[in-house]
Amino acid sequence: MLVNVALASALKDQGNMRDALELIRQSLALGRAMKSARGIGFALVALGDWRFAQAIAISRIDVINLKEQTILQDPACHRLLLSARAAVERALALEELDAEVLTEGHLTLAGVYFFLGDLDTAKQKAFQTLEEANARELTRVGARSQRLLGRILAALDQHDQADNYFEQALEVFNRYEMRLDYACALHGFGVTLLRRSQPGDETYRRGLAYLHQARDFFRECGAAIDLDWVERILANLANQNVDTL
Repeated sequence: MLVNVALASALKDQGNMRDALELIRQSLALGRAMKSARGIGFALVALGDWRFAQAIAISRIDVINLKEQTILQDPACHRLLLSARAAVERALALEELDAEVLTEGHLTLAGVYFFLGDLDTAKQKAFQTLEEANARELTRVGARSQRLLGRILAALDQHDQADNYFEQALEVFNRYEMRLDYACALHGFGVTLLRRSQPGDETYRRGLAYLHQARDFFRECGAAIDLDWVERILANLANQNVDTL
C-alpha cells in the first residue's frame, strides 16, 4: 500500500498521471479494506497532491505577466483544486497519521490555497508547515515549504523575503542533491524575478538563466509536465522579445 503511493508519486513527477492515479486508488481501496486509518490517510494525501498536480498540468499558465491564480478562470482546474483540498482535509481529520504525511498534507493545502488566490491563508499554512518540518527534522518538506513561501511572498510583493526563502530552498536541495526539487525552485524563482523586471535588466537575465537551468534539469529528470510548463514559458518569452524588435 505505502509502496504503491511512493511509486505513484514518482509516476506523477514523470507526467504519467493515469497510472499514478490508478496506484493511489488501489492503495485507498486496500486501506479501506484493511480498516487502516494510517493507510487511508496516506492515500488521501497522495490523492489530494495528485489532484493538485493535475490542476496545474491541465492549466495554461504560460505567460510571465499572468499570476498563478488565473487558474481560477478554468472551471475544471478550480474543481480539481477544491477536490484536492477536500481529500487532504479528510486525511488530516484521521487519527494515527504519520508525522511526515501530516506535514506533507499541510504543505499541499498551502499550495492549493495559493492557487485558489487566498494568499493570506496560503502564507499562514506554509509557515505552519515550515515550523512542523523543522521541529520534526523533515528536510525535504521544510525546503519545499520555503520554496512555496518564496512564491507566496513574491505574489504579495514582499520580494526581499521571497528571494531569501527561494535561496534557502535552493541551498538545501543542492546540498542533498534533490535535483527535481532544485529544478522546481529554479523555475519558481525565475518566474518571480522575470515578473518584476524588464528585458535587459540584470534581474531579468538572472530569472531567464534560472528558467533555462530548470528546463535542463527537468529534461534530465524526465519530469514531463514541468518540462512542458517551463518550455511554454520560454517560448512565450522568446515570442514577446521578437515582437518588441
